[in-house]
Amino acid sequence: REVLTAPRFQQSKLDLHKEQTVASMKQRNDDSSFIEHRERDFVAYGENFFSTRQETEASVQSISQEDLKQFHRRWYHPSNLVVAVSGDFERTDMVTRLETFLGNWSFTGDTPPRFPQKPEWLNLVCTSLTKTSTKGV
Repeated sequence: REVLTAPRFQQSKLDLHKEQTVASMKQRNDDSSFIEHRERDFVAYGENFFSTRQETEASVQSISQEDLKQFHRRWYHPSNLVVAVSGDFERTDMVTRLETFLGNWSFTGDTPPRFPQKPEWLNLVCTSLTKTSTKGV
């Protein structure tokens, strides 16, 4: 439960992850397929689409332990959580266990904004597909 409700975000683990991320970034242009994928997405979706944004060494190094704690306090809580359980169990028993496990989790953060019904990038993709599919008609 502590991993969900009060993670420690150990500085040594954060430093190791930063090192690994920067090392991976330095190698990302060694693979031509990665470059092709990155540039294709950029052309298709533009610079403001989530998958076309690339981290930089400065952006990775700027993340602090306190940043992670603040993000967790703001967004991680039961009303922003989806729990999936599989296996052989009685549903009512499992619901009771989960409610006991997560029930007294205090929260003072934010509820996420509603997901847009039709994001702007989807309009661009649909328009592009429509133009492409009607060219030979």
